[in-house]
Amino acid sequence: MLRKTIIKYAFFSLAFGLVLLTSCQRDDICPQSTVTTPQLRISFFDFEERDIPKPPANLRVKLSETDSILLNRVNIPDIRIPLRTNQNFTEYDFILNAAVLDSTGVDTTGNPDRLLFAYARNEIYINRACSYKVNYIDLNANLQPEQDANSFWIKEINITEEIIENETNTHIFIYH
Repeated sequence: MLRKTIIKYAFFSLAFGLVLLTSCQRDDICPQSTVTTPQLRISFFDFEERDIPKPPANLRVKLSETDSILLNRVNIPDIRIPLRTNQNFTEYDFILNAAVLDSTGVDTTGNPDRLLFAYARNEIYINRACSYKVNYIDLNANLQPEQDANSFWIKEINITEEIIENETNTHIFIYH
């Protein structure tokens, strides 16, 4: 009788242990070292002296038609901005000489240029933890028309890479 009890106990302990071991899953955490969807890299240059980097003064970059500001009053010659992964275009306002926002979040003093970035998306499965990443192909960038064409501060847009697979290479040069 004691032997049957020990065998039952051993069987149930083994079964319980197997259930515990098989129900555990490894953590699905995407490592920071994993390459994910790249951002668009833009470098700014002087229109007259084309080899000289020229940071736009107090540049604000915001998603058009929203209050979502990505960069606020930066003075750097190289920026990275995300493109939408669920649409084939992203539209940004690049505001030169952006003022400090008032209490309502309005800036009426800067000089905005609206850029439309159009592209095709190529979704690539990474793994279960990281899911998908998107590479962009056939990149195109256009200044959107304003009331007065003389008010554009961006003079020229030069696409250097039409395929966005990484953030190390500059994809667009903007001359101003």
